Amino acid sequence: MNCKDFFKSVDLVGEVLKVNNKRFRLVDHKAKVFEGKKVNIRNECGVKVYLEEDSMDSVAKGGLEVNATLGTSNNIVVIGRNAKITGKILFNGSENVCFIHGDTPYPIGSSVDFRYNSKGSIIEIKEKFTSNGLTCVLGSNTEIVIGKDVMVAHGVSIYTTDMHGIFDVEDKKILNLPKSVTVSDHVWLGKDCMITKGVCIGTGSIVGAKALVSKNVPEFSISGGVPNTTIRKNISWTRPQNPTIEQIYDVYNEIKSDA
Repeated sequence: MNCKDFFKSVDLVGEVLKVNNKRFRLVDHKAKVFEGKKVNIRNECGVKVYLEEDSMDSVAKGGLEVNATLGTSNNIVVIGRNAKITGKILFNGSENVCFIHGDTPYPIGSSVDFRYNSKGSIIEIKEKFTSNGLTCVLGSNTEIVIGKDVMVAHGVSIYTTDMHGIFDVEDKKILNLPKSVTVSDHVWLGKDCMITKGVCIGTGSIVGAKALVSKNVPEFSISGGVPNTTIRKNISWTRPQNPTIEQIYDVYNEIKSDA
């Protein structure tokens, strides 16, 4: 779902946003969501934050800080029930979307730091997402799409932009335009790995710690190194360290049913 598709697909009635047959309600500036869980919108620069109705676990303990630079407008944050999100979202641009589906069965909260240096960009995070520390930086008209049941370790970063231009000295053309990033279903991103613009990470795969991912990662593989290379194929992973054979089959069957 790109940003234009999102704005086309939603139905806004008063303070209620309807997305995918779910209802999300606009929350107030510095709203107290539930005990110790707050959404702190630092200024009134066109950011609207919607949490799924009747949900007390969209935001984790420690809260979520949403900010925008002066002059920006029409930025939207939508967070589903049981997302357990904490961290920061900064908009330095207009008409951007952050859409976190939620529905994670895991008890831990997910820590995020999202920075939109952009216009018309979107971060979409699907169900069962967990993160110990994910930073995303977006350039204009790009997407970061994170699939179902993605697990993110500490210090992981995803970029759709290099932040500064590189040009050919002869014809003056820009050589490093922003590009979208896709992280497919059931991917494990290892500690301190960095994912650069234009990359797609395949279903069921693992990215090793401190990898620089500048090339696509095949599905059901381990990728690592600087720059990344495929280390092993025909593998996947489970959240339990010592899974039973039943748990392995459950994970495998779920991945295949979503494919």
